[in-house]
Amino acid sequence: MLEQTNPGTITDLHTDLANRFMYMFFYLKACIDGFLSSIRPVIAIDATFLKGPHASVLFVAMCMDGNDQIFPLAFGVGDSETNEAWEWFLTRLHCAVGEVDDLVIVSDRKNSIITGVEKVFPKSFHGACAVHLERNMLGRYGKNKVLKDIFRKAVKVYRVNQFTRCMEQLANINSEAAMYITDVGFERWARAYSPRKRYNLTSSNIAEAMNNAIKVCRKLPITGVIDCIRGVLQRWFYDRRTSAGKLKSTLTTKADVSIGVKAEKARYLTVYPITYYSFLVKDGDLDGTVDLTSKTCTCRGFDIKNMYL
Repeated sequence: MLEQTNPGTITDLHTDLANRFMYMFFYLKACIDGFLSSIRPVIAIDATFLKGPHASVLFVAMCMDGNDQIFPLAFGVGDSETNEAWEWFLTRLHCAVGEVDDLVIVSDRKNSIITGVEKVFPKSFHGACAVHLERNMLGRYGKNKVLKDIFRKAVKVYRVNQFTRCMEQLANINSEAAMYITDVGFERWARAYSPRKRYNLTSSNIAEAMNNAIKVCRKLPITGVIDCIRGVLQRWFYDRRTSAGKLKSTLTTKADVSIGVKAEKARYLTVYPITYYSFLVKDGDLDGTVDLTSKTCTCRGFDIKNMYL
């Protein structure tokens, strides 16, 4: 029925040899079309337990739209978070989106997810969810607010020298905690070492937020879950389309506000021209070379976050 009422929508059901349910995958055509045409290539994946009559798990793949809102991509249902279940879900997701240039996948560090991403999306970069990493670090080495604050700063800074200072401070407080996050790999969670653009997505929280948004759906039988999710997405897309139709700017509301704030701050920067398109910009003790042609800055903010360019 879902495919009949939503042309281009795909549902995929997998059963065992006794014809018993094992896995289910589905996406709406509007979600995949939107991702391929307009969404930043960063996908957050997660799973959560369903609370219906049958023990099962809901798999989700989410992105962020230009207004920094959750953009749903695909959903799946399986018996549990096994290697086989994650690989099946990710394989169907790969079939849906194809090969995406510079793709980044963000998730927690479950072995089943790591194995699945390596096997199904070998050309993607797999980033660690900074929120899960923080929880694990504090769970292992104590809930220290100073440690938490320094780690969060280390995640977000763009310059390597700033990151190094954060790690030195963190190691002085708890050397084992510093070693733990070092072993994960700085490139997995720190902006300063990110080999690809993660834009503003340092965690898989949007996938968790999606799970909360469909909390009511998770209490239903599997067929009810699917229809309930479809209803949620239908309302979201209608409301967002209505809001977008009222905009007078070519920018999203979030981008418009953000640029306004940045423009106000820029009034207090000192700019020294180098060429017609490159400039040395000083902000107190910090400086950076901005190249408008390549849309880069040595501060690395544009290069990594790449917002509103």
